Amino acid sequence: MYKILLASREWEFFNIDEAAVLQIVGRIWNNLWLLLYTVQLNIMGSETVRMRKIILASRSPRRMELLKDAGIPFDAIPADIPETAMPDEGPIEFVRRLAAAKADHVSAQRPNDIVLGADTIVYLDGRIIGKPKDIEDAKAILTQLSGNKHLVYTGVSLSRRNTEFKLTWHSATAVTFKTLSSADIRQCLSTGDPLDKAGAYAIQEHEGRLIAEYDGLRSNVIGLPIEEVLDKLIQFASPAIQTHVQNQ
Repeated sequence: MYKILLASREWEFFNIDEAAVLQIVGRIWNNLWLLLYTVQLNIMGSETVRMRKIILASRSPRRMELLKDAGIPFDAIPADIPETAMPDEGPIEFVRRLAAAKADHVSAQRPNDIVLGADTIVYLDGRIIGKPKDIEDAKAILTQLSGNKHLVYTGVSLSRRNTEFKLTWHSATAVTFKTLSSADIRQCLSTGDPLDKAGAYAIQEHEGRLIAEYDGLRSNVIGLPIEEVLDKLIQFASPAIQTHVQNQ
């Protein structure tokens, strides 16, 4: 039996897999936020933002899917830059620097377009954890995350070179893992592509099996805080407030 609280009423679902319930609820919640922000964008945003494509400086299928679900037209141009942390660089500085570098790299090719750069990492016990090197590394990462709380940081940068307009920020989500069995880890490694994901997991694929709770944006754990991106695009749409945004 799995229980979920909704509008102060308790609904009981019998014989329904917990992972399936969490996945459904997560999608409903995420889509509700996207709907509200998209409506706001359509009301407040200019025709330039609503109709003109942005450029995603990434080949990430998760970021592409989030943009598609939000109704944001885009082209993808990957930014192949080194993703190694500098000495004594903290996680926030790291993701913000990489996001800005990706946006800058592609903006040089598309100076008239709004370019979106992003980078996501997992941070546990003072260590930056990116994508695993191989399956054994992915297994070791999931073992370390088991039963522990970690932070997911995503740096995001929006840039339009021809107007010298740029905005870079980060989003953080605290994620607590369940205590995983060997079978749980094997199942996670056998589905999807753990080598292409920071922390070797995807919340949208393994939420019920892996995640005990999270505090923050679910989309941020997927790889792009799309609610915040939509909000910033609204700011891009209003020339009257661009000076204020640039100085943030």
